[in-house]
Amino acid sequence: MAGEVDDAGECAEHALQSARRYRLRKLAAVLSGVQAAILAVRGDRPRAEQIVADALAADELQPRLMAAISGSGLLLAALADDDLPAAARHAAETRALLPADTLRFRPQILGLFHGLAAVVRAAAGDGELLERRDWIRTAAVFPHASFCIARAIAAGRAGNQAEAAALFATGDEAMAGSPWFQSLYRRYAAEAALTDGWGTPAAWLAEAERHFEAAGNEPLARACRSLLRLAGASPRRRRARRDGGSELTTRETDVLALLADGLTNNRIAARLYLSPRTVEKHVERILAKTGHSNRTALAATAAQLL
Repeated sequence: MAGEVDDAGECAEHALQSARRYRLRKLAAVLSGVQAAILAVRGDRPRAEQIVADALAADELQPRLMAAISGSGLLLAALADDDLPAAARHAAETRALLPADTLRFRPQILGLFHGLAAVVRAAAGDGELLERRDWIRTAAVFPHASFCIARAIAAGRAGNQAEAAALFATGDEAMAGSPWFQSLYRRYAAEAALTDGWGTPAAWLAEAERHFEAAGNEPLARACRSLLRLAGASPRRRRARRDGGSELTTRETDVLALLADGLTNNRIAARLYLSPRTVEKHVERILAKTGHSNRTALAATAAQLL
């Protein structure tokens, strides 16, 4: 996988230099977006974001070309860093540059953007994905698979577990030839499935964790590990208690598990669809119930409480 991404990066760089040499502005704009997306998959978020910023500042461009530059690269850079709030913000900003009534894949990289944006929108909590606004029927493999995953997450949130499982299976199978994206989608679908009670999220997370470990992507591997911790907790275990003290609620146990993995309050909030202030209150209550003086001490003993 790493070798393939490196080869793609070299090809994109060569093509971009040629496009600039021959002053092919539109092609150069699209290739800048491709290059940023490749760097994002490689985990180089700063360079991906810088390439996007430089390309957008270089010349006046039509909105569609601006979207081609910024959309996929910025989304992937945020997602590869397990930063769903930033990905959702980039998705909304890029979508505002494009026609609101339908989805088009010209330039072709916009197919990558629309697919990612649908999954991001669903994972960030949108309970309704509308055909033509958020997804379309298409024979293009990546958008089709992405739209299936996004619709699966939305269906599960609406309480349609059978539909969610069927849509996920279709999308996941279609992504088998792209293991990095398949693992990324498993990570986000599994989080939703754990909350909404459908599919086999523990199996998806275990496979995704192995892939991201091998690829050297620690943010996503860590996210999978923390979700696996939640997936493995039975209802009884998820109501942790200290000796002689008060029980932790299920939500407090969720917060504790993520805190133990080193996540900040903002990251915990994004993971659990809570506000940072609510997470702060949960941490305060956990400290009071467990008798710890600070979150560092709490994290050090969290494994005994879970």
